[in-house]
Amino acid sequence: ARPNENLKLYGKFLFGFPFEKSLSGQGAAIIPPAPSIPPAFYGFKLPAFVEVSGVPNIKIQELYTDFSAKNIAFFRFGKHAVKWGTGYFYSPADVINISRIDPQDPTADREGGISLRTHIIIPKTQHNIWLYLLPPGQGDGYDPKYTAGAAKGEFVVGNWELGFGGWYKYEKAPRLITTVSGSIAGKVAVFGEGVFAWGSDYTYYKADMSSYTEKSKPFFQATLGGSYSNADTNTSIALQYFYNGFGYSNTDAVVSIFEQAKNPALLFDASFKKKLQNVLAMGNIGQHYIALNISQNKLGTDKLSLNLFQQFAISELEGFSKLTLNWKIYKFASMSTGPSFSYPLSPSSKTKGQIGYSLSFRLGGGTF
Repeated sequence: ARPNENLKLYGKFLFGFPFEKSLSGQGAAIIPPAPSIPPAFYGFKLPAFVEVSGVPNIKIQELYTDFSAKNIAFFRFGKHAVKWGTGYFYSPADVINISRIDPQDPTADREGGISLRTHIIIPKTQHNIWLYLLPPGQGDGYDPKYTAGAAKGEFVVGNWELGFGGWYKYEKAPRLITTVSGSIAGKVAVFGEGVFAWGSDYTYYKADMSSYTEKSKPFFQATLGGSYSNADTNTSIALQYFYNGFGYSNTDAVVSIFEQAKNPALLFDASFKKKLQNVLAMGNIGQHYIALNISQNKLGTDKLSLNLFQQFAISELEGFSKLTLNWKIYKFASMSTGPSFSYPLSPSSKTKGQIGYSLSFRLGGGTF
């Protein structure tokens, strides 16, 4: 909705089927006033099992308002995704969004948090300044001291765009980022990112499963990639390397945790659940990754296309390949199908390999 020229309201919601769901888990029961209970215990919270039915299966993906001042400063407040990095499959410079890029679906929408964004255009230039204020969330107890701040400047130099920024939050590792994007000979798009952090926010595990943290040492992340498209042959290629300094150089301990997670009984163990949550929070557990995507966007007809995705998780000694055939049946109907393979890259790999096959249909949809 745009009530006037300088004000915009936008919302995007995701609905799941079934349209209602049941929730169960540990909650808290508050002791109510009662004749049989001493007044000193009124209002105390006790652990209790909670089960709720008929909860709407809906998620707010984005909900924000845009407004501006004199066509120089542009503001956005609410829940919205942020585009900070230049990476395609991986983007370590994307330190604000809640969700990460899925390398198998790099163009999918990512989920952002609630923030106040200020975009300032430097007059008579192509340079931009971005400022972010992110209020504390539920995990921070909504304590104002956990308000995060971020800033980034983007500068155009010839055919290249350079970015410099930083992010800070109380009791979290501060980060400095750099980004670069441009092209070589106007045909090959090139992009890169670098991140420096003092300390890590993750919890790590040794071979004996004891945990430790790293709060007082430097960490680095970097990525470099490129893409090429040929309109005559309808072919496009994207390639990217990612160095994840936060990851393990030897992932045996983490892979062992994933293997143990296949035992359903352990998922009821609080200490093991905490280990699993700490590992999953990292996203990429290793240090070196390479991703490649080759797309043939026309196979005799515009309705057929073929896509090959290849990833090498070098620290995990694991490879993954996925071949997908896409058929645009009608304007609002499409089908995708194809096999996928995961396999070890070395005899010493703990990955046993797996074969999968997918078949999906999409009806409706649209772009806004």
